[in-house]
Amino acid sequence: MLLRPSDTSSAKVVPLPDPADGAGLLSRVFSPVGEKDSWGRIASGQAFLISRAAPNFYTNFFRIAALDEFLAMRPPHFSRLSLHSAKGEISRALYTKADDRVDYRQIAQLLETGASIILSQMQEMIADLADLCRESEALFERRCQANIYWSPPDAQCLPEHADDHDVIILQLAGTKKWTLRADFEVIDGNTGQGEPAQVEEFILEAGDLLYCPRGIVHRARTLGGSSLHVSLGIEGIPWRAVVKKVLEDIFASTPVMNDYIPLAGSSDAAFEVALNGLRVSLVQQLGDRSRLINVLEDLRSELPSKRLGQPLRPSSLFSK
Repeated sequence: MLLRPSDTSSAKVVPLPDPADGAGLLSRVFSPVGEKDSWGRIASGQAFLISRAAPNFYTNFFRIAALDEFLAMRPPHFSRLSLHSAKGEISRALYTKADDRVDYRQIAQLLETGASIILSQMQEMIADLADLCRESEALFERRCQANIYWSPPDAQCLPEHADDHDVIILQLAGTKKWTLRADFEVIDGNTGQGEPAQVEEFILEAGDLLYCPRGIVHRARTLGGSSLHVSLGIEGIPWRAVVKKVLEDIFASTPVMNDYIPLAGSSDAAFEVALNGLRVSLVQQLGDRSRLINVLEDLRSELPSKRLGQPLRPSSLFSK
């Protein structure tokens, strides 16, 4: 096997809860906290860990052996798979062929040296991840993508860093030691009750869930056997996107924006008149609250109309 799963043969099987009362996959993943309370924590930017002590919680969701099948069946394009270590991304020239697809044998050798695998945009390949991302997009009104991370024993996939988007980690198999340089809440996976964590370092075990807001510095290293987790990246709408859209609207609808600047050699008075006219126009346009609200709503509605309105459910490559 290319990937060696951790030994969980003696672990108690506590699978992902079956749908109840129409509950979707996202609600089950957040169990026992629930979508509403999870939304509140995420909206406030509060990092939290759901500690379940249930190593096979995600058993019915994904299998580590599926990665072997995926790699062996048809080597993916390098844009789908990349190798990383604590020092950074490993040169793709070391594990790709002339057709830009990855080389199975080269990957196996690099994994022996401690390299980790990242499979990107896997919601396009796996039906359950597609559903999970669509449900997340509907709940948060933010674009969501799913990456899969596999690391060998005693390995660190990425150097200490901070993401520019929110991340939800589903630890599917194995154990990792995390360092999270921020306050966070530890939630009991049985009772749903939470309390503030007292340390920066903690153990993320199979079956657990971690929410890490953007901007929080963190790192993780496998303990014991190998590790497999899904990372849901949730991308918000930055204010710069709103301002950019407003300015584009102003450029298209304001005649003064099409005026030429005064010719070289023009009087200072001519420049002052032109600059003052531009300033007044910009202040009026940018001060129009209704314009800002309309642009913001357009951006927020773009995701449901373009993505959720076309519910793509890809063929599952990974059987359960």
